[in-house]
Amino acid sequence: MTVTDAIHQHVLKVPASAWTPAAEADGEIRDGAWGAELTGGVLDGWPKACG
Repeated sequence: MTVTDAIHQHVLKVPASAWTPAAEADGEIRDGAWGAELTGGVLDGWPKACG
């Protein structure tokens, strides 16, 4: 899926405390990768596996 400008703007509003280090399938931390959960209608239209 394409990250739209609207999604990008929501991501920029996520507070630093909401981000956690991203992990590989084996549990190893991915260097320089972080994740946070977006809720509500932000991801409407994305496939279920992505949202």
